[in-house]
Amino acid sequence: MCETAADPPWNFSWVVENQLAAMAWPQTVSNLEYLVQQGIGHLVTLSPEKVPPIIGFPKLDWTQIHIKEFDAPTVKDIVKFIDICQSCQTRNQ
Repeated sequence: MCETAADPPWNFSWVVENQLAAMAWPQTVSNLEYLVQQGIGHLVTLSPEKVPPIIGFPKLDWTQIHIKEFDAPTVKDIVKFIDICQSCQTRNQ
């Protein structure tokens, strides 16, 4: 079975190779397919106004951490992100 070509989200890059990636908003189904093909199992978005088309991707978990545009995250937001990263690492996600 051949996987279809998928497009990476704009500015996609690995922060920690095969563990943590950063990118702009994944706004197309093709962007999400690319993430799954790269082995990404959990997507965290920070912009409440930018919702990815996540329906139909059971292998991709999704968490929203709402950060107001041009504001810094709170300590609670940072702790939540770290907890998600640690949980994903434990589950090899």
